Amino acid sequence: MNEEELVYQLKQESQDAFNRIYNMYSARLYAYCMQYVKSREDTEEIVQDVFIKLWINRHSIIHGEYLSAFIFKIAKNQIINRYKSRINSYVFEEYVNYYNEEQCSVSDTSAIVEYDDFCKSLKKAMKNLSSTQREVIECVKLNQMSVKET
Repeated sequence: MNEEELVYQLKQESQDAFNRIYNMYSARLYAYCMQYVKSREDTEEIVQDVFIKLWINRHSIIHGEYLSAFIFKIAKNQIINRYKSRINSYVFEEYVNYYNEEQCSVSDTSAIVEYDDFCKSLKKAMKNLSSTQREVIECVKLNQMSVKET
């Protein structure tokens, strides 16, 4: 069965067509995602999300559009969204929490030196930002204000 027929059947809500598409693309999609994500668990989750989105959006597949392009576009967007959700959030929060803990017990001088180095790097990086970007980061991340409060 060719890809065009599979897409037609998928739009008709055929689970058999969906399973065939999964068998055709899941291994390639896994390899593609693994190149960027480098985590087996995250890759498996992305592949699962891609096929869930494929099923949910099956009626919006354009006739004549390559199914592989549609699937890999979904994967690319999932990978980008995963990166966006992880940038700065966890690492920055860990340093803030670490600093707050160290304020309570200032006995570990290496921790203080490490945190001071982080602060210097952060200040240096913030100097390269525009004044608006710098203000938003200071308000939202450092002063823990909401975006609406800025």
